[in-house]
Amino acid sequence: MYIVDAKDPIAATWAKAFPKLFTPVSQASADLVSHFRYPEDLFRVQTNIYGRYQFNDPTLFFNRDAAWSVAQAPPSEPDGATGIVGTAGTALNPDLIDVQDANVSRFEPYYTIFHEPGSTNSLGVFSMLRPFVPFSSDDARKELRAFMVVSSDPKSYGKITVYEINDPLPEGPATVAAEFGSDPVVSQPVTLLDQRGSRVVFGDLQMVPVGKGLVYLRPLYVRPDDANARQVFVRKFLASYNNKVVIADGLTSAIAKLFPGYAGNLDDRIDDGQTETLPTDSSTETTVPGSDSTVPSTPTDTGSLTAAEMLAKAETLFDEADAALAQTPPDFGTYQQKLAEARALVRSAISLVAG
Repeated sequence: MYIVDAKDPIAATWAKAFPKLFTPVSQASADLVSHFRYPEDLFRVQTNIYGRYQFNDPTLFFNRDAAWSVAQAPPSEPDGATGIVGTAGTALNPDLIDVQDANVSRFEPYYTIFHEPGSTNSLGVFSMLRPFVPFSSDDARKELRAFMVVSSDPKSYGKITVYEINDPLPEGPATVAAEFGSDPVVSQPVTLLDQRGSRVVFGDLQMVPVGKGLVYLRPLYVRPDDANARQVFVRKFLASYNNKVVIADGLTSAIAKLFPGYAGNLDDRIDDGQTETLPTDSSTETTVPGSDSTVPSTPTDTGSLTAAEMLAKAETLFDEADAALAQTPPDFGTYQQKLAEARALVRSAISLVAG
């Protein structure tokens, strides 16, 4: 183990008790140092404490008028409430520094390549980020007040920077996540993906400074509705900027929807676990994730079906998909095939009804 901060009192105490336990960071190789990451638990404690003590006026401290709280955590699933945390664990959880803060789980810090506003460094800095909202006793304030960034880059390791937001305060992470769930542009396709046999799971909600604003990005995953299933497929990207919400198949297309005229390529590759080959006859072949074999899939002819007939047929296919998933071992090939056919029928029915 290496001591990065020689002034750390806890590390110094351990070093005195066990002289051979630690090694000075100066003796670590450059390749190893380049892979050091700033510890998450330490950053959690620092952000929580800073939110409470970041001002100099004692009156503000006692009144909590200018205090901050770490932003509320967005739900990880559609229509999911923010996690409720019992107050009994307050003393053990570094995120819960006040009883008033203890009723809702807080935003998890995440590692990212951070581009400092106004910086000429086009590569960015490997950092960790966590946002703040204004403190409120009922945790009702959800506007973005500030965010803290700490560097894991060898040249600036441990450097902490706080970016304060000027009034009027923009929407915070919890509000943006709620807009993702309520905007029909996003909620309708998410509802279709979150049907029987599959479950939508959201990835980390990330903040990206762009000009004088913030772009919020969040990946969306679809996995089998089975606690033992490990297959997870990337499906969509959600993005938000200045109250505009979009959903797209990849990061590049999401940014292009947010900013019309954007012609860049972010080199993102979205793989939903299925590779389709060109059909040689009336059927197609779908490669099953984790398998060398393919499962034939016959296209569904919906030309002569009514919307009600399509939905009834989709219901049957969903049941067949559930049955394939319930087998031991699960037949993921048939599951994916039936699920894809059922969803295609649902989309066709919606299009038919919409005219």
